[in-house]
Amino acid sequence: SLKLFTDRQTAISSHLEGVRALFVQRFSKDFLFLRRSLSAANPVPRKSKLFGGEKAFLNLMVKSVEKRLFAVNIRAQQAFGAHGEENSPRILSAGADLVSAITPVVLAYGDVWQTFQGVEIKYGPLHPLVHLSKHLLKDLDELLPPGFMERYELTRYPHIVRYIRAMALRFERAAVDSEKDRAKTERVAPFVDWCRTQGGKKDEHSFGKKMALEDFFWLLEEFKVSVFAQELGTAVPVSEKRLKQKMESIDRMS
Repeated sequence: SLKLFTDRQTAISSHLEGVRALFVQRFSKDFLFLRRSLSAANPVPRKSKLFGGEKAFLNLMVKSVEKRLFAVNIRAQQAFGAHGEENSPRILSAGADLVSAITPVVLAYGDVWQTFQGVEIKYGPLHPLVHLSKHLLKDLDELLPPGFMERYELTRYPHIVRYIRAMALRFERAAVDSEKDRAKTERVAPFVDWCRTQGGKKDEHSFGKKMALEDFFWLLEEFKVSVFAQELGTAVPVSEKRLKQKMESIDRMS
């Protein structure tokens, strides 16, 4: 049956998903081999449970490769054939690239997740670090949401590892000087609160505003690095002034 969409971007997204599904069907044997290859190559199976289990993690990896190679805006049979011929030989190498990129992320995530989860057992429920650990666990969830492998380019992963390391350093320093951490948190909190409030309204936003909020989220992660773990460096210049300017610009968008 014919399905009509109320906006162009939703229609394009649906089309890309349809094209991806056609290519997956066309190269079903190649993707079956990819699945087996990824299952054998997964160097962090014990950490996979943090992402829904080994099977769910494997599904995420396969879907990521599918989308990276075949979620394309093609509308002609000739173009479909040419794209498939060019990219089908890349299926296995794309899987290997993903494993290489995602492994440091999963290892870093698993280490800090285990640390934060164990705080209450180690120190007791009233220890000041318990509140911080819960706060950082929420940050981790936002950094790597469900389906993150479909959303993020591979070039994003080294930065995510840096953000996770910044969380670990923040936690270590807060254990030594909680007052200093509290003062730094006050600098970051208004931007975090604004970002989360806007994220809760994302269904109301235009595509352009959603993309602007995505950019703001990553800029905020860089700001956290500059505040809590400056020695790790930032990928772009960032300051409170720049964040405020971005907020004002986004607030003006429909």
